[in-house]
Amino acid sequence: MPSKGQIINQPMDGVLLMTNANIELNLRRREALKPELHTSYRYLCAPSNPTTTELFGDDLPKAVKDISDTNRITSKLSKETK
Repeated sequence: MPSKGQIINQPMDGVLLMTNANIELNLRRREALKPELHTSYRYLCAPSNPTTTELFGDDLPKAVKDISDTNRITSKLSKETK
């Protein structure tokens, strides 16, 4: 008869393996979508961008707006320095 620790540890190991597989699949999905995105928005596919319940994070519109604002400011600064 297995002990209580074994009864608990085996299903927990299975849950951990499935969680790890899910994280890996999400990262691979992002990498597969990366070539389809405009070059400005490829940061959304970076591993440093957290995956939550949504593939690109919980607040995708805010992230897209931040990237757009940053790109607009950068283009203004680069035009002025030329």
